[in-house]
Amino acid sequence: MSALVWIDGQPCTELPLALPGWPFADGVFRTALVHQGQVIDMAGQVSHLQADGERLDLRAPDADWAAWLTQAAQGCARGRLRMMLLRTAGGAGYQTPEAPARCWIDLQPLTRVLNPEPLSLVASRITLAEQPALAGIKHLNRLEQVLAARAALEPNNEQLLCDGAGRPISTGRANLFWVQDGALHTPALDRCGIAGRTRARIIELAAANDVALHLGGWPLASLQSAEEVFVCNSLIGIQPVSDCLGRDIAAPGPVTHRLIQQLQHPM
Repeated sequence: MSALVWIDGQPCTELPLALPGWPFADGVFRTALVHQGQVIDMAGQVSHLQADGERLDLRAPDADWAAWLTQAAQGCARGRLRMMLLRTAGGAGYQTPEAPARCWIDLQPLTRVLNPEPLSLVASRITLAEQPALAGIKHLNRLEQVLAARAALEPNNEQLLCDGAGRPISTGRANLFWVQDGALHTPALDRCGIAGRTRARIIELAAANDVALHLGGWPLASLQSAEEVFVCNSLIGIQPVSDCLGRDIAAPGPVTHRLIQQLQHPM
């Protein structure tokens, strides 16, 4: 694999770091797993990327994502593929004139198997800022997640991020679910956080299999008394939590185990 970066479908050897979107993190991205030369859940990932772009008025009308992603994934046994829409035209100050977005794809081969062991969930010192206009979008400013990752001392520790009111939202790299009284719970993400594609798939699975699901905002105590806890993202699928804020819990519990089987994630 000679090219690991593609811009608008073309292999790129010199990165255009002067694009106006870079200094202001004016773009959106999504991350997908490549397995045996295939982009897992490609259509769903592209749909989420385009929806995020619409919210920031980022559009690439001539993008052939299916062809470009298929080309990028060819010959890759296992990898992390990132697709991005980036603002191409800058104005005076923060003004952004109308212009088509650039389409960026980069691929990083994964040389080791992602850790499948249950996680320990620990409280992060980082609080997520609330901005409803950006809530759910995977935009390019991920400094909160960077700071949380730097604080992780153990490889199997997952940093729990809360909002300003102390309500659990997500971890630094994954969406959060827990089971209480047999029902799934996950934060609504209407004020902060990222609405991941795997989170959406789990919500769809719950609806299709008559698993009760509640979206909302809950105090930290709700998570501390949960019967099961797991996190999810596109690279790891579903990963159960065995130590939730210092409390041992079953991992995976019956609901988590059932969802792992139904998700059929290759990792």
